[in-house]
Amino acid sequence: MRKWQVFVSIFSFIVVVGEAKAGDEEEVMAKLNSWYTVLAAGDIDALEMSPHTRFNLNGGLLSDANFKGQIKAWLATSGVKINIQGHHGDVKVYGDAAVYTGYESVYITSPKGEERQETNRVTVVWAKQKDDWRAVHVHVSSLTPVNPE
Repeated sequence: MRKWQVFVSIFSFIVVVGEAKAGDEEEVMAKLNSWYTVLAAGDIDALEMSPHTRFNLNGGLLSDANFKGQIKAWLATSGVKINIQGHHGDVKVYGDAAVYTGYESVYITSPKGEERQETNRVTVVWAKQKDDWRAVHVHVSSLTPVNPE
């Protein structure tokens, strides 16, 4: 009889842990989708950007991307419209860390009405801090030629 009690306890633990991870996966995906929605709507003030690391554009290794104010100011004054749509995304949770991988279709319209499209492969590493998921590292690779889907 004791063996069955242990088995039921282990099974219950696995189900509870699985449900917590499923909720975390949904929470990370919701935060990412919210970011895309706010950016597409042009609601710069509501754009949530946390400090994170990224690969240095000038060829170095990691650099801090703590430029929230600069990006918001540029988006608000440049006249550039950016619409990013994420697709084929997946989230894996590892305790208080999560990794999102997916693709982005990026549509950019300049103030003169010139349009450009690109497709990116994106990886975002998230950390759960005080019950809130925060992006701590972002890596984006442009696909060439552009693969629309």
